Amino acid sequence: MIRIRWMSCTLAGLILHLVGPLPTWAQGVTSGPCGGLISTAATSPAQCQWQNFTRDPRAFAAQPGGVCPIGSFQPGQYRVLVGPTGPEGRTMPPAWWNSYGPYRFNKGDKWIAVLGWQSRLDRFEKNVGELLTYASPGSRSGVYARNNDASQWHAICIVAVGGPGAGAGSGSDETRCQHYADTAVQQQRQNLARSCGYRGDPWHVDVADHRRWCLGVAAERSDAERTMRDRQLAACDGGTDNGAGCGDYARTAVRQQQDNMSRACGYVGAPWHSDYGEHFQWCQGVPRDRSQAETAMRSAKLSECR
Repeated sequence: MIRIRWMSCTLAGLILHLVGPLPTWAQGVTSGPCGGLISTAATSPAQCQWQNFTRDPRAFAAQPGGVCPIGSFQPGQYRVLVGPTGPEGRTMPPAWWNSYGPYRFNKGDKWIAVLGWQSRLDRFEKNVGELLTYASPGSRSGVYARNNDASQWHAICIVAVGGPGAGAGSGSDETRCQHYADTAVQQQRQNLARSCGYRGDPWHVDVADHRRWCLGVAAERSDAERTMRDRQLAACDGGTDNGAGCGDYARTAVRQQQDNMSRACGYVGAPWHSDYGEHFQWCQGVPRDRSQAETAMRSAKLSECR
């Protein structure tokens, strides 16, 4: 793994002097203009050096080309890992991540990575106009990134092909596809309970089959399938504005409960559970501002949990 070189220890020391010791969630994180770096030792079992990127677009607007540097890498084959770190960037390392590539890094290349909703890699291109202001990396490849998702922070890691967490069937894919399969089953239960009548390959309750299918396709394909079911379920209720957003609400609620459990926050009660279908159904029965308030409440509680 190539170490990120642009963040100096002097800057980290200055920040520590100004703000005092870092809270527990930030141990091992070095602050930077667009996020922070977490040490390799802190990311086990992923064993990946993650760079965390803020959800605040102003941080990127202030940087040359609207991006921040990740680091430079020897020529070779690499995969790009992207994972969510929560509304405040505190879930470090990410609980799950998507794996993209492999990509061939050649000497002198400058790559731009644009992170998006659901930890998608919306763009990964080399030698584009946005990077003209950056000097050539010489015999290495340089990578620069920004986060276009204003709803939460995302982290990125560049790992050599064959490195931990990067391959097909890796822990990242296993976790992502288990979540996909669980959600698909809950969506089918909603389809049956509400007599929507949707049928075909995407609509069944065989969790193992959903998981196998997900592992065999790109993350973008499984995301599209899940979104398609969300939209059809919303249409089953007459296509109300609130219904259209209930898939997002339910997925966010499940992620928030996962954060609650993984960080041992101890929050309990009706808003705190991991049943996607129940969250979706509750959302369908309340005004949109009520579901948004519920999401905001959980987010605030998680921000208080150290």
